[in-house]
Amino acid sequence: MPTNAEHASAGRSPSPVESTNSASLISRGISLVCNGAAAGALAVLAFGWLWPVDLESTGEARLILDSAAFFIRTLALQIAIGLVPVAILVAVLRRWRAALVVAALSLGAAWPTVRTWLPETPPRVGEASLRVLSVNLLAWNATPELLANAIAKSPADVILLQEYSYDWHRRLGAKLGGQFPNIAAEPREGCFGTAIYSRRPFSQPVDSGLPIGETGNPQQRAVVHFGGREVALYNIHLLPPLGRSYIRPGRREAVDLAKLLASEPLPAAVAGDFNFTNSCAQAERLFSLGFRDSLDEGARGPQWSWPAIGAASGFPGIRLDHVYINRELRCTSAEVLESGGSDHRPVLAELRWAAD
Repeated sequence: MPTNAEHASAGRSPSPVESTNSASLISRGISLVCNGAAAGALAVLAFGWLWPVDLESTGEARLILDSAAFFIRTLALQIAIGLVPVAILVAVLRRWRAALVVAALSLGAAWPTVRTWLPETPPRVGEASLRVLSVNLLAWNATPELLANAIAKSPADVILLQEYSYDWHRRLGAKLGGQFPNIAAEPREGCFGTAIYSRRPFSQPVDSGLPIGETGNPQQRAVVHFGGREVALYNIHLLPPLGRSYIRPGRREAVDLAKLLASEPLPAAVAGDFNFTNSCAQAERLFSLGFRDSLDEGARGPQWSWPAIGAASGFPGIRLDHVYINRELRCTSAEVLESGGSDHRPVLAELRWAAD
């Protein structure tokens, strides 16, 4: 039987001291969790940015660590956004120093992306322009007619297409052939066909068998005139980082592309679905050759191109689609367009020759 003391203890409310201790324990526990999350995020981000990625290494351990750094850099903005509620929660708990650390960490993670949204000094350019449109069609697009109509209404001079299937070849060939009479098409079953549609004649035979990687997927190079000069246009679709079977050959493709561009004798625009962002080592290879992303130069604000469909499309995404240009070209305007049912958004860039 319970004693009188036990009955009294069960019926009473916790004392102020006990309530204060419980609240303090909960506050300290939450604070420890938040501090642990911040420390973990700091370690992850530091690894992502400081790890020396070697795209040409074939070692298994190196591949795992390089891939981890790749995904950290790719998702740096999303990590930064995830740290915002942590900073707010720590501030509510009046852990001011920890809140400042988490806020600074969030800003630091976001900065590589956010800085590309800031306005730049307009470049000095010539009068002639070339409008380039790069579109990943999505081979199994559920609304192909919507995207086909949008492409047909485009002001582009040259259209570079990825995931160009036989169905897309039949659909776009009939719709665009009159406006874009110069066509180099390499349709494929699945996701790796490519095509170039141009209002301007090709001044050299289009090469659809560029030595990029070992998959045999068509990667294209065309040459057109504008403003009295020739420009090389590359239509590129690199492998996505979906498992080891794609990551390893995808790294090889990025290395081969950089080597090919290093020997390119003409001014060049390199467009397509690269499946990497400008924060990654693959892009750094191109930047070291003097290339720039036309969206960084000719657009303002967020310009992410993927994902464009599905539940995640309503959240900040990443830019996998680019029109890279080298030193002799300038971009006066660029934008990411509506997807038309593809999982990628097209990129339209107006290019001009750099003024002397």
